[in-house]
Amino acid sequence: MNGVKEAGTDRVSVAQRLREALLGQTVRDRRNGWRYTAWTFLWLLSLAAVKFVLETTSLDGLLAWAVTAVPIVLSLVALWAYLRFLREADELTRRVQLEAIAFGFAVGLIVHFAWFPLSQLGAPALDRSALMTVMVLAYLAGMGVVARRYK
Repeated sequence: MNGVKEAGTDRVSVAQRLREALLGQTVRDRRNGWRYTAWTFLWLLSLAAVKFVLETTSLDGLLAWAVTAVPIVLSLVALWAYLRFLREADELTRRVQLEAIAFGFAVGLIVHFAWFPLSQLGAPALDRSALMTVMVLAYLAGMGVVARRYK
């Protein structure tokens, strides 16, 4: 025996199965996760670039609309990549993602609704980008906590 198993057309070694067991993700999950991450990174870069271009130039009309459409299109591609990641993920990865998304959303709601009375007492205003940052950081923290719980 050479330590290689046939799995359809894919050959999966014992070492690869061990990595999957220890890391908690299959090769497909990691590949789809990196694809989603790459599209999300491009989307965020495009947001920064469009903001810079619109603030430093005098673009207007159709060209301004076209430039502004780039991050919108990239956000849809990133969403498609994330949905593919979820569809093709194993049950544990889906569970981790669901709980992390729920945690990030709940933290975002709590911060959003708690901040209004705090701002009435003198706390600085909370803008949308700060709230989104809180939600993303809570999602990432939730993903770490949940993944650790299931290991």
